[in-house]
Amino acid sequence: MALKKNKPLTPAVLHILLALAARERHGYGIMKQVEADSHGKVNMGPGTLYGSLGRMLDPGLIRESDRKVDPDRDDERRVYYTITAAGRKALATALAQALVPVIALMMWRPPLSSTEESSQMALIVGVIVLFIMLFVASGLLFRRAGAADPQRG
Repeated sequence: MALKKNKPLTPAVLHILLALAARERHGYGIMKQVEADSHGKVNMGPGTLYGSLGRMLDPGLIRESDRKVDPDRDDERRVYYTITAAGRKALATALAQALVPVIALMMWRPPLSSTEESSQMALIVGVIVLFIMLFVASGLLFRRAGAADPQRG
């Protein structure tokens, strides 16, 4: 079953795109990054990982990397995956869609006092800043599609 356009990303696909946002990785590296990103709460098995990777290749969210393996340091059978411009766009859209209800929920209840109003605004600004930092850290705002990746070897 391929991913459908304009449908929400599954949690597995979202985790994989986040893991690939910083740099290309092989399957086991993706699994370990997802585990690290989730502080051990998400343990993606090989069936979920490789099934998701296969479904992500067709619509072009990811592609197999052209990375050449150093035989002294890596297993030549490993396939490296990299996020594409379409994958970055899908990830940005998913993150934005997740942020909107959070902000709406924070603003839903009217504040009881000016102190509470200040706290509520500080929380909203904090969430927005966190969201922007996530984009910057993963290169979503400033990396051009096809630009050289400084972490690529």
